[in-house]
Amino acid sequence: MSLSNAHQITILLLVLFFVDGCTENKPPSGPPTPLGKKAPMSVICEIQREFKKLSKPVFTKIKYHEPWTESRLAAGTTHFSEYFEVFLTKEAYKFLEMHSPLEISTSLSPLIIEDENGADVLAILYAMAFHGKRRNLQPLFPGFIFAKYKNLPFPKEYLAQLPPMYNTPKLRDEYLQAERKWDNEQRLRYLKGNQFSWRFTHDKEVNPKTLEQKIIRILDDLAAVKPKWNNPEWFDSPILDIKIRNMESVLNAAPVYPAIGEKFREFRRVHDSELTATVLLSRSNMMTLGVFLDIHEKYWPIYTRNWPPAGIPRHEAYLYSLEMENEIVTTIHNYCN
Repeated sequence: MSLSNAHQITILLLVLFFVDGCTENKPPSGPPTPLGKKAPMSVICEIQREFKKLSKPVFTKIKYHEPWTESRLAAGTTHFSEYFEVFLTKEAYKFLEMHSPLEISTSLSPLIIEDENGADVLAILYAMAFHGKRRNLQPLFPGFIFAKYKNLPFPKEYLAQLPPMYNTPKLRDEYLQAERKWDNEQRLRYLKGNQFSWRFTHDKEVNPKTLEQKIIRILDDLAAVKPKWNNPEWFDSPILDIKIRNMESVLNAAPVYPAIGEKFREFRRVHDSELTATVLLSRSNMMTLGVFLDIHEKYWPIYTRNWPPAGIPRHEAYLYSLEMENEIVTTIHNYCN
């Protein structure tokens, strides 16, 4: 048994973010979905429709787990942080048993921009992720749930076990009030800041005519090119005129476009455009998506090496980047509409 590049990277992410170990809270997962005579995007749209039929909310409760230590003779003492556990409905767990985790995460990511379904998509992804032994300093707080379901009667046990920084009524009320201002900007930030990774086994005997295998093929080819901020084989970024001092002058300047490398052109030629864009979104690969969807010329300043230049408020630069990201997610979301 050998591991492809994409699988090696996935396992590395898993090691970095989720310390390996067994957990009794691991949700069920289903097998790869056969394609039959259907196109991969057709199956992705079917998975989205299946999800939209689920009763909302897709969870029943949230439980806060306090930090703890684990001592082993050989490894010594390890400190693990507190974390939140999302319990899904029986209907949602049955949904997870119908498709593989990779297929579900890829299929549902475009729905995060929907007011009706976005919070529940993130709840599904959150519940699928491994939280049992995480060595971060802050718990991964599922604020998206409070944002949409602020009037839901959460268990008193959960509210009584908030981390110390939220235990005082004033701090808790301020925090929850801020989380209620949930919009597309925050949903995108959450998806990008908290990537959900799973371990994939690579078996040459697996039926290649499944949605998961189509997704893995794209991830393998993506890993082979190893796209970075400035990789000539992928795209090579120019320099933005350092004399530019404000956002207006940037937008009025003569555009300078990144040079698109041959490996990227080949990558785009051999893969279905809609499927590939959907896979890239699930990995929050926005820079690559801008080039893949051919909107990089519209947002050319973002692709310059020194963006944002000195003098431009970073918040303005962030909002400009968010504009591109919103266009990307809206485009991909509309593939199934």
